[in-house]
Amino acid sequence: MLERVEPVVRELVRSGRHHGDPAGALAACSTLAHSLKGGAGFLGFHCLAGVADAVEQFATGLGAAPGKVEPEDLLLLHETCLFFRQGLDHIRSTGTDEQLVLAADELIGRLLPTPAPAGVPGPDHESLEEFVSQVDELMQWVERELLLWDATSVDPGRLQELIAGLEELKGLFSDRGYTDLERICGAMANVLRRFYGGEVFQGEYPDKVFLGLVDVLYEGIDAIAAGGDGLVPKIEEHLEALRAIMRQPIGQLLVEAGLVDPQAVEEALRIQKQARAKKKTPKRLGDLLVAMGEVSSEEVDRAIRTGRACPVGQAPRPGPENADSPDRGATGEPPAAAARVTVDREQLRALLDHIALLEGHRAGMDGSLEQVVDRILRQAGDIARSMGG
Repeated sequence: MLERVEPVVRELVRSGRHHGDPAGALAACSTLAHSLKGGAGFLGFHCLAGVADAVEQFATGLGAAPGKVEPEDLLLLHETCLFFRQGLDHIRSTGTDEQLVLAADELIGRLLPTPAPAGVPGPDHESLEEFVSQVDELMQWVERELLLWDATSVDPGRLQELIAGLEELKGLFSDRGYTDLERICGAMANVLRRFYGGEVFQGEYPDKVFLGLVDVLYEGIDAIAAGGDGLVPKIEEHLEALRAIMRQPIGQLLVEAGLVDPQAVEEALRIQKQARAKKKTPKRLGDLLVAMGEVSSEEVDRAIRTGRACPVGQAPRPGPENADSPDRGATGEPPAAAARVTVDREQLRALLDHIALLEGHRAGMDGSLEQVVDRILRQAGDIARSMGG
C-alpha cells in the first residue's frame, strides 16, 4: 500500500496542489494509515500505530475541510510516508519499534497540535520580561536536578518532578510559538519518562547530554530576551544526540571499533556488579575501562559525543594544536602501538577495588588510609613483576 501511496503524495508535493488530485491522495493516505494502525497495534508496534492514527485523523480532517490543501500539509504527509518507510525497515531488521518513540511523538505533535486551553493567557497577556523571568527560574531548577543526576536518577519522586518541570517549560514555549525550544523540552521529558518506566540508558553519561541541551535552551532564552525568534541552529543534531543515549552501550561501541576486547568489557561489568552488591556506587563503564588501561578518556568522550567510536587506524589527523603532544615523536607521527601484555585479572581486580575505596575517601573504607595505600603499592608491584617489569 505504501508503494502505491508514496508516489502520489510525492508528485503532489512536486507539482503543487493545483496539478494533482489532493482528494484522492488524502483518501489513499487515510486508508493506508487506517490499515497500518490496526496491524501495527495488533502486533504491538505502538509507535507506528500512534503515528498512523494521527495521520488518519489529519488526512480525514483535510479532506473534510472546505478550504484548499496547503503545500505545508502535503509536505507533512510526505514526511509521514518517509516515517512509515523507515519505520517498517527498522521493524524488519530489529523486530521492534521502541527506538522510534521520539520521532513518533514529534511527528504526532505536528499532525495533531494541542490547542491552548481556554482561559490560559496568551503571549499578549504578559510581557516578554515576565515570560523570560518565569522560564529562567524554572530552567535553573531543572539544571540543578540534572547537576545532581546521581541522586535524581534513583529517586522516583524527583524524576517525576523533573519530567513535570520539563513539560511545564514545553507548555510555556508552546504558548508563545517557540517551536524549537518546545521540541527540545518535549524530547527530554519523553526520554526521562521512558527511563522512569523502566528502560535503561544505553549511553554511559546521559546527564552530560541533558546538561548540553540545557545550555542550548539557555542560549535560545537569551536570544528571545534580546528580541530573537528562539530558533535553534542544528536542532536535529541536538535531538539526535538525545535519541542516541538510548541506543548502543558504550562498551559495544568501543568493542565494534576495535578499541577494547569483549573480555575487558565483561570484566568491567563484573566489577560494577560487585560494587553494587556492596551497596556502593559503581564507576561508570567507560571510566572503568580507562582505569584498566583498555582505552583512553578521549576515545570514550568521542564515542559519547558522536554515538560511535573512532576505529583503530582512523584517529583524527594531527593538527597544529596537538603536533607537539608528548605522545608523538619528533616527526609529529604517533608512536607505534604498544605491545599487548598479559595481566592476572584477579590481581588487577583487587587493585581496582582498592583504588575505588581510596577514591574520594569513600565511606566504608576498611583500615587506615596508610594501610590501603600500602596494599595498592604491593598489588601494583605484584602486577609489574608478573609483566616482567
